[in-house]
Amino acid sequence: MPCWNIQKTGRDEEDMYVFDIRNLRIDKSGNYILVGEQNKTYTTYSQNHTTIKEYYLDIFILKIDPDGKLVWEVRIPKKQVFVPTANKKAGNMYDFASYALVMTDDKLLFFINDNIENLVIENRPKQVKWDKSCSQVIIIDKDGEMQRKIISDIPGKMMNNSFFELLPDNRVLTRYSFYKKYDKGDYRILDLRQFLAQ
Repeated sequence: MPCWNIQKTGRDEEDMYVFDIRNLRIDKSGNYILVGEQNKTYTTYSQNHTTIKEYYLDIFILKIDPDGKLVWEVRIPKKQVFVPTANKKAGNMYDFASYALVMTDDKLLFFINDNIENLVIENRPKQVKWDKSCSQVIIIDKDGEMQRKIISDIPGKMMNNSFFELLPDNRVLTRYSFYKKYDKGDYRILDLRQFLAQ
């Protein structure tokens, strides 16, 4: 689907961000689920090369009823980074940025890699520490309540959100890679029922 964005420019480069509308879903009751993601881009220059850092920031979810009225809005705090450089392996960090989204009958499941502390909006870490990130699923129910569950607490082993395939019987296939060893990894089938169970 097309991706719309709204760009706001502040006093300096650090105040510039773009809000991308990435997903539009309809639940079984006919409500619209609008999912957007905020991101920032920083560019630094040196004598040898130019470095571009793309920060994928918070996810915003809006539930709108069939009459167009806002039911609720939820914000998932996160902070992920993609740093494309001359090093081809560094560019593969893009696979771990952003999120994968699965929608069940009455729940939204966001699969992300992020630091544990970043789910709290206040006093979040200012730096992204990839070696301390872990795979997580953020569950949003029909009332907008948010819950987080850790998929794996193995340090440096992260899920490829760009490889996330839906399978029958509420299962998904994804690939895990090791931090700084992108050519090595393994595949795992995740049963969504284990996350949805109370």
